[in-house]
Amino acid sequence: MAIAFRAATGNKNEATGTDVLLTYPATIASGDAMLIRYAMAGNATTLNTPAGWTLLAGPIDKSTTNREYLLGRVANGTEAGNTLTVSVAASTAAKRYAQLVAYSGTDTSPFGTPASIVETTAGTTHTAPTVNVTTSGCWIVEFAEDRGSPGSTTLTHGTYTQRDIQVGTGGGSMTVAAADSNSTVSISTTAGGGTWTGTLSTANAILWTVALLPTATSGAPTGLTATPVSSSQINVAWNAVSGATGYDVERNSVIVASPATNSYSDTGLVPNTSYSYRVRSVS
Repeated sequence: MAIAFRAATGNKNEATGTDVLLTYPATIASGDAMLIRYAMAGNATTLNTPAGWTLLAGPIDKSTTNREYLLGRVANGTEAGNTLTVSVAASTAAKRYAQLVAYSGTDTSPFGTPASIVETTAGTTHTAPTVNVTTSGCWIVEFAEDRGSPGSTTLTHGTYTQRDIQVGTGGGSMTVAAADSNSTVSISTTAGGGTWTGTLSTANAILWTVALLPTATSGAPTGLTATPVSSSQINVAWNAVSGATGYDVERNSVIVASPATNSYSDTGLVPNTSYSYRVRSVS
């Protein structure tokens, strides 16, 4: 099963207090991967990780002006339509923002290692960090935030599909937005890295990038053969795996191709050189 967007929601609380309330979308289903990005003004208090959620990263601070966290959870089927209270330890952050995005078709351990970046140069454009994607079928999720008096009235991604935006009001408020690749991304050491554009020139921006990992297939490929056809080409073939949407071909422990079918012609090789191959299926 390939990854697909399920739902998104967000909320903000710009009055003195500790809580932000989120309502799980009614379409959330068991096994969905869910991410929450939580942002607050200042850094004088800490987030209470909600029950059942895992702190993936944070706190990330921009000096003393804004603080963020990233949380993850795999849905167990009880969430749809229910209210989730996200709270901090003390009511010292008057402005608090939370966004939730959910995806189907992910692995049971669906989250790659998140990357974050804190900008120090003012501008209306902000570049998200990159992450390393080593498996076919991954999606990328990015979060962006800027803070001002007020923050940007819009915050848009140059290429990804935007899923939620929360626009703050008044001095020291934030604009927070979430977007994803809306399709699988190529294997790369620099996945993500999108450009976000706001209406405010600010150096108070924090951005996140995280890869979502696809459901593993039911079995590993068998019957792998590697047949030399010339001094610079080896044809690799294997038995197809039911449910697989593609395969990763490794040459000497490095992924060199991700074909959709159960064969690959490896060209441009060096004569009189030994090569080893391994194949894994993805869905």
